[in-house]
Amino acid sequence: MRKTIDTRVRPPFVVLFGPDGAGKTTQTRLLVSHLRSKGFRVRKIWIRNFHFPLAYVISRLLVSLGYYEVEPNPLRAKSTLNDTWGRAFSVKALPRMKPVWGFIEFVSVIPHILAGVVLPRALGYAVVAERYTIDTVVTVAEVLQDASYLNKMTARALVRMIPKDCILVYLRADYSEILKRRKDDAHGRRFIEFQLTAYDALCQKLNTCVIPTTNFTITETFQIITQLLDIHSLERWSGSNSGYFKIAE
Repeated sequence: MRKTIDTRVRPPFVVLFGPDGAGKTTQTRLLVSHLRSKGFRVRKIWIRNFHFPLAYVISRLLVSLGYYEVEPNPLRAKSTLNDTWGRAFSVKALPRMKPVWGFIEFVSVIPHILAGVVLPRALGYAVVAERYTIDTVVTVAEVLQDASYLNKMTARALVRMIPKDCILVYLRADYSEILKRRKDDAHGRRFIEFQLTAYDALCQKLNTCVIPTTNFTITETFQIITQLLDIHSLERWSGSNSGYFKIAE
């Protein structure tokens, strides 16, 4: 029998963020199933960068014109001219785009936030984001190859789009673990380590929960996330707010 929802608690909005290979997809699947078993209607979203249509169309056009880079993966054979794996637009290939790319991504992501988060939450859905605007900020910084983008106006605006009642969970894994998990589909070391540095900086700034998935099993990680959900629900019901939590490595 499906459990009834406590109407005193607003359906949660959970954001999982971190590099590819840290476990977000697996934990998102488990979390969606868990919330549905509790009686919630759930919307799953994925927001990062190269958003459709504007940023996506421009990036694909630039890649087709040869303005791209390929980050090497030590487990993958050298790319051939016909191998499109790893090709992504980078301002290093077209520096004149650097002043405007952050704005292009910002404009492109707004419709996705409205359709994927604002509207579902207004209709009473719980929302689980496998990626959200934190990932947008980090990946745009990587495209620009400029860590200072984290402090730019569009980056700050994207971070402000995270609701105060959102549950933020940073799933972190080092490059050796990501390479072991994703093998030849893993991004290159420079790409991941740049992202980890940016995620770490934003995580510290936002005081979010950090789960080092290198040190925890899938089940242990999920148990931590559900504990955070329970704590969050209790705080929302009681009106208290004790802040976010960090999981020791």
